[in-house]
Parts: sequence; structure tokens; C-alpha cells
Amino acid sequence: MESGGTMERKKIAIIGGGPAGYASAIRAAHLGAQVTLVEKDRVGGTCVNRGCIPTKSLISSVNIYNTVRGSHEFGISVSAVHVDFPKMMRRKERIIQKTRDSILKLLEANKVVLRNGCATLNGPNEGVIRSRGGSEKFDADYIILATGSKPKRLSNMNYDDPRILTTDEALELDQVPESMIVLGGGAVGVEFACIFAGLGVKVFIIEAENQLIPGEDRRIARFLLQELTGMGIEVLLGCTMEDAAESNSSGIRIVTGDGNEIEAERLLVCIGREPFTQELGIESLELKMTQKGVIRVDERMRTNTENIYAVGDVNGTAMLAHAASAQGIIAVENALGTEYTADYSVIPRCIYSNPEVASVGLNRDQARSAGRKARIGKSLFGGNGKALVMGNGGGLAQIVAEERTGKILGAQIIGPGASEMIAEMAVAVRNGLTAEDLGETIHPHPTLGEIVQEAARDAYGKSIYKLPW
Repeated sequence: MESGGTMERKKIAIIGGGPAGYASAIRAAHLGAQVTLVEKDRVGGTCVNRGCIPTKSLISSVNIYNTVRGSHEFGISVSAVHVDFPKMMRRKERIIQKTRDSILKLLEANKVVLRNGCATLNGPNEGVIRSRGGSEKFDADYIILATGSKPKRLSNMNYDDPRILTTDEALELDQVPESMIVLGGGAVGVEFACIFAGLGVKVFIIEAENQLIPGEDRRIARFLLQELTGMGIEVLLGCTMEDAAESNSSGIRIVTGDGNEIEAERLLVCIGREPFTQELGIESLELKMTQKGVIRVDERMRTNTENIYAVGDVNGTAMLAHAASAQGIIAVENALGTEYTADYSVIPRCIYSNPEVASVGLNRDQARSAGRKARIGKSLFGGNGKALVMGNGGGLAQIVAEERTGKILGAQIIGPGASEMIAEMAVAVRNGLTAEDLGETIHPHPTLGEIVQEAARDAYGKSIYKLPW
């Protein structure tokens, strides 16, 4: 707004320095705002420090280990291979630090003021930051809450027992356990199960639902179950834990709902995450929240208090780092005058298991539930030259296309590189492309991308490599 012939810069305070927070801070700076970012711990949030980045570092190490172990298949003989777990963990820490340093450089380059401490709101435009050095007040035209989430904990668990872990503690282990029970067969539980099983740990997965990775396509889930079982992971579906875990001399013992007893050296609890809203002072502002403790927002990321926005895990809409970053940008754009709404129909979901799983849009069952008649196009990794030369022909891709128009409604992939390949499918779904649009687009050869092209061709009846049954 104009003031004395000059443009007054809007002041934006962002609480939380994870993907939602630092993305919104940088975008706000691009738009000319005066930005203060408050972070109580380390920039990068869960994603950089205790989630996406450290787990993928360990997964990369495990994949290298298993590739070397199987190098004889490629005509390479290796006399001895062993895991140096402390060194693997040190590498993880170096990568975390490099990622944090990159974020700090971006914030500094964009003149974002970073304050370390805990922020509490005293009103819709003001608050106080408390740190070891004392406290300081702040005020802002707009406040963006991006405080993230923390692992859910079961009330009947003794988390003071070092053998009972959340994902935070699992990433700080100093040695590989001999056995582990993973409670929860969702994306996070499956990823950790693959990490430790890949290191030779005997792993049990206990999942209360009758399907691994609940919410994902049933065929993809069945394929993943076969792969994990082949790795030696024991998966118990439709299974609950009857009571609190018991500690004994050999580790942790649990009793399942059907009376089975399982013992392991460690118990890893992966039952989801809950938003971090404590100590924010939001109760005094009467921000609307759901029964699950997440802050209600509209499609512009606004809370019921007009100048306060909530983005990322704290609003519970899509607990994914890439969704959080997008929401942060949406909030800033709206705060500074642009009409910008969220589109949740096209958010890729990736599980970095072995093999990877990725999906976007609707699967077959979801399309049916939405009343959309659909046809499915499929393609197997085993028929793809690039997958075969990589030594990994296990996997499949499927495309869900609307029967009448051929419009791509969604896609699901399981196999090597699935997390990279899904980006093309996200573009297709978001832009309303048809299976024929994708199938007739020439893809380079040999690439894994040809798998989705072939699945698209199969969806409209022009598959080249499908066998005539």
C-alpha cells in the first residue's frame, strides 16, 4: 500500500523452518515482504533432520550394499562385503548438514531474518520468541504457522525404554539390531522395514488393516507384499497388538490380537504423525481445529482468523514435504494479494521401499467410488530393456483412464525409479491429458519411462508388447 509516496513492505512472520516454512519465507521475500522466520530447533524441519533426507541416505547406502553383494550377476566378483553402520550414519549426518547449509544460504541470500527460539502468539498480529538468550516481541501483518508434526505415540508404551523407538530414535541408533518389530505397515513403516531388512535384520511388520500400505492400490500392495516377503520380512496383516509391549532379557515381547507372541531386540512404532500445536498460544485466538488436533484452513491456507495461515503438517491436509512447500507458497501468494488456491487432486505419493512405490490421482477403486467408469492400462518392468540391464525386472505400472474420453485419472507404479517416473504422470493428470496423448508421445529408448508409455498404450488398446492371451 502507498504511504508518503513509497511502498510499505508487508511484514510476515513464519513459525517453523521446515519445507513449508522456508519455502514460504523465500517466496515472501521474492514478493518484497519483510520476513522473519522463527525456528525452535534446526532449519529443515522433520524432512531434513529426521525424515525424508536421512532415511533416503540410509536407503541409498543399503541399496549400494545389496548391489555390491549381487555384483556377480553383472560379471563382477567381490571377495568380501560388510556394513560399517557407524560410517553409514556419519554419512547421513553429513548429508543432513549440507542440506541445512543450503537452506541457510538461501534464507540469507533472500534477506530472511532467522530467529532461533519458541514462538507464542499473543494476538493475531503479535507474539513473543523465547530462547536461551531471553525473549523478544514480534509483530507482523500476517502470520504463517508451519510448525510441522511429531511421531504419534501409543499411551501404553514406555518410551523411556531404549528398546522402544519412534522414527526419531531409529535414526540415531549406533548399531544394527538383530531383530525388529515394526508396528505399522504404512509408508514410513515399510521404508524402515526395508532399511533394516536390507542390513540383515530379522524384521516383522504388524499392520492392523488387511492390506499393506493402506489407501494405496490393492494390486500394487499385493505386489509389494510379495517382494517384502521375498526379502525375509514377516508381514502380519489384520493384526493388532493386544496390550503394552513387555521388556525382557532378550528384548521386547508383544502379544498380537490373535494370541501370537513375537519377540525382537527393538520395537519401532510407526503409527503416523500428529501436528505440533503446543505452546503456540493458538487457543487464545480461538483458531478452529479438528478433533484430530489439526488447524482448519480453507483452500487458500487461511485459518478462521483472516491474517493467520497454517501450512504443512499442522493443517493435516496432506502430510508430505512437497505438499507442505506448495502450501507455504500458496499462503504467501494469498497474503500478499494473489488469488491462489490449492489443488489436492494431483499430489504424488512416493514410498521408498524396495521396490519403490509411487502413485498420483485415482486408482481403480477410487475411480469406481467416484462414479467414473475407467479402463486400466498395464505394463510390466520385466518387458523393459532398461530395467533388465539394471538387473531389476520386477515391477509394474498401471494407468487409470476414463473409459469414454481416455482422460488419465491416475497412475500407480511399483519398481525401480518409480518415484522419478511418477512426475510425468502427475503432469498428465493435472493437465487432463489422455492415455493416447501420453502413448503417442515418443519416449527415449532404453529408459524406464517407456514403461508408462506402454501402460498408456495398453489403456487404449494399442499395446505393442502385450502377449495375445
